[in-house]
Amino acid sequence: MGILKHKQGQLQVQETIIAVFIFIIIIIIGMSVFFKYQESSIQQDVKNFRLAQLGNSILTLPDTSEFVYTEDGKKISAVDTTKLLSLKSLVNKKKNYYIEKYGYKNITIIEVYPKPENTQECTEGTLENCGKWSIYNEIPQKYQGIQTSNIPKLRKETPISLYYPITEKFTIGILIVEEYQIWKMDK
Repeated sequence: MGILKHKQGQLQVQETIIAVFIFIIIIIIGMSVFFKYQESSIQQDVKNFRLAQLGNSILTLPDTSEFVYTEDGKKISAVDTTKLLSLKSLVNKKKNYYIEKYGYKNITIIEVYPKPENTQECTEGTLENCGKWSIYNEIPQKYQGIQTSNIPKLRKETPISLYYPITEKFTIGILIVEEYQIWKMDK
């Protein structure tokens, strides 16, 4: 009888150990699923925050002194095309200042109406015969040498008014801001 009770006791201990082991495995699986879900939720929240932040910056960008057209000291809701050329050269000279101000972005303006005859890049000599300004493009170090279409980025566009002071003409353009991602994020 003593041996039988001893074997029953060992069997009950083994059953308890197996039950606890299975319970711990279920808890570990549940926690890993929960943390994966939390991670994807946090990444989505970060992406939404970055999109909102990018949306705010694209709304205020045309009103900054580097872009806005002023007449007699008053801001007019238009982007001065001659300032764009000066800004591009200033960005190249004061790179650190603009990296701190704009971060890792690509800022481009394209004239859309009336459709320009030529959509080449605007330079000092081709201001009247062009339709595109690549103002700022700072790619993160880890993406150097990679084709820009393969770099993860957030993109926002907004219509803007363009002013040509030389001809005193207003046209319509699209301001495109692309923010390069410096962390891993699902698209």
